[in-house]
Amino acid sequence: LKDVVIRNAENISATEVEEAVLFHDAVADVAVIGLPDSRTGERVCAAIVLTPGATIDVPTLANHCIQLGLAKYKCPEQIVVLEAIERNSMGKIQKDKVRDAVLHAIQMRKE
Repeated sequence: LKDVVIRNAENISATEVEEAVLFHDAVADVAVIGLPDSRTGERVCAAIVLTPGATIDVPTLANHCIQLGLAKYKCPEQIVVLEAIERNSMGKIQKDKVRDAVLHAIQMRKE
């Protein structure tokens, strides 16, 4: 799976967004993926593992990223909290499995 989110024809590095998000105290781990969006093509979604007892919302996270110098259009527009971020034996994020987990979590929320 690609490590770029294409939003309004702008290429957004998932790694760049992940690095900014990880600096937030509420975030223990993160994977950033693009989800389909009828208006922008894709939207930036942060799959987050929270630190114990922490909470976070989109406005708080976006403000945090902007304060770190991330352009507003690169900030996560959606957060999905996961128990864990799937990684391979080398520690690399398995984006396809994260995407499946995110889509499953979104589907469960709708039911």
